[in-house]
Amino acid sequence: LLWTEPLQTLVVFASGLLAFGLLTWVAYGPHRWSVISAVSYLLLLDLGVNFVRYFVSEPWHKSCLWTGSKQLNDIRRSVSSFLISLGSAHDKYLSAEDPAITLKVAGALWALAWLGSYISFWWLALVSYVAVFTLPAAYTMTKDQINSIAATVRANTIDQVDKAGLPRTVRWGVSAVVLVGLIWFAGFSTALIGTFVICTYWRTLMFTREIAAVRNFAEPYTQSVHKVSRRIGVAAEDAFQRLSTTGPAKRTKSHFRAE
Repeated sequence: LLWTEPLQTLVVFASGLLAFGLLTWVAYGPHRWSVISAVSYLLLLDLGVNFVRYFVSEPWHKSCLWTGSKQLNDIRRSVSSFLISLGSAHDKYLSAEDPAITLKVAGALWALAWLGSYISFWWLALVSYVAVFTLPAAYTMTKDQINSIAATVRANTIDQVDKAGLPRTVRWGVSAVVLVGLIWFAGFSTALIGTFVICTYWRTLMFTREIAAVRNFAEPYTQSVHKVSRRIGVAAEDAFQRLSTTGPAKRTKSHFRAE
């Protein structure tokens, strides 16, 4: 991605653009293929090639078998590694454990959702693909200038607010005014997401003891909801078992009576 090997990077980048163009043609071309049709034609092509392999060469035909193949094992390891990385990324960015990260991710997702209303997912994927191959290299080349500009902007904005030493009550009040404005003037979805983002900002202003107090207050109610939902799940499963026609109906005691 940093173009340390320009020719190799160019080949990978061009291959990705070619694949994107092919997928675009399959999805939006004049042939009017649906996704099901395209997949069916692709599988027919694979079946036809393997049919020829079967009569031409036994070793060549065996090389098309997936079971126990090196390629399948490599894919399995890659998928396993990807899922582990995906879980780590989820825990870091979407678990809402770190208030600063939560605020940044909420703001970024809100901006992405706003951008998605003006550009389709297909073209957003293309822009993201091009950005992956261009922005890191551009940032590496102009790292000092970008960091200098970012430091200047921070010094004139966030650092000035921190230097002013605004009390929490003032910050809570300003964000509350913004929240009321969103609820009053914005649409429902914008107001709902804006409320969540402002709540994530409020969390950055809370002390640990305040978060613990909120948890202690809410814990009995969440346990009650969990207990009721568990009983409803058991009752629904019992009702489903009663619909069985292969054996006698299973009757259990009520799950809503006081124990």
